[in-house]
Amino acid sequence: TIKYINQKKIDIIHYQFFRQKSELLFFLLLRAIGKNVIITAHNVLPHEYHWSNFYYQRLLFRTASGIIAHSEFIKNKIVEQLRILKQTISVIPHGSYDQFNRSHSISQSQARKNLGLNDDDKVLLFFGYIKPYKGLDLLLEAFEIVADDIPDLKLIIAGNVESTRLKNFYEDKIKRMNLTGRILAYLKYIPMQDVPIYFMAADAVALPYRHIYHSGVTHLAFSFGRPVIATDVGDFREVIENGACGFISEKNCSESFANTLLLAFSNREKLKIMGMFY
Repeated sequence: TIKYINQKKIDIIHYQFFRQKSELLFFLLLRAIGKNVIITAHNVLPHEYHWSNFYYQRLLFRTASGIIAHSEFIKNKIVEQLRILKQTISVIPHGSYDQFNRSHSISQSQARKNLGLNDDDKVLLFFGYIKPYKGLDLLLEAFEIVADDIPDLKLIIAGNVESTRLKNFYEDKIKRMNLTGRILAYLKYIPMQDVPIYFMAADAVALPYRHIYHSGVTHLAFSFGRPVIATDVGDFREVIENGACGFISEKNCSESFANTLLLAFSNREKLKIMGMFY
C-alpha cells in the first residue's frame, strides 16, 4: 500500500474508521513518511469504554493532520475530553444516503403489505444494530405506556442483536408485554436491499438512545423522508430541529418518551410533512 501511495503521489489519506487498533501502526507510518492523514471522528470515545481507549484516541487525533467532525457537539467533546486543538477540527455535517433514492423506492402501501401492516396503521420503526446503549428497553416500556392511548400504533424492530443473551432478553420482554401483533421484531441482519421496506413502511423512526455522539440512522431516516423521535443525547439537538423534522424527548426515560410518542402521533398528516422538511 505504501508503494502504491508513493507511485501515485497521493498526498492525503482519509480514514473513515479503523477496523482494528493495530491499524494505528500503519497510520503512524504514513505520518512518518510525510503523508497528510485525515480522520472522520464518528465518535470521540467508543461506546464500550475501556481506560486504554482514551490514550489510543488521543494519540490518533493528535497525530492526524486534520479531523472531521459531523457536528459542533462532537468537535467540542474532542477538545474537552481529549484536549485536542480546535484548529485541527473541521465540522462537515453528515450527508444523506443517496443510494436510497426515494423516487425509486417501494411505496409505503407496498412496504406495509410486505410486512403484514395496514395502510391505516400508525407505524414506528426502531432500526439498526442493537446494543444496550441504544435504549430499546426504554422504547418498549414507552410503547407499553401508550399502547391503550394509540390503539393503532405498531412498532417495527429491525436489526441484528449484539449477543444471544441480549436477544433473549428482548424477546422475553416483548413476550411478557402481551401485545401480540403490535410489535414486529426482526432481530436479524437486514440486507441492504431490504432497508427501504422498513423505512418506507414507517411513519416515524425512534432513537431512544441512552448515550450517543452522533447517529447515522438519523440521516437514514431523513433520506426516506421520515421524521425522528429521539432522546436528548449527543448532538441530536443540533441535528434534529425539534418540532420541524422530529421530536426530542425532554427527559431520557420511558415516561417522557411515551409523552413524546403521544405528541408525535397525535397528527399523522403533520408527521408526513415533517418528514419532508429535511
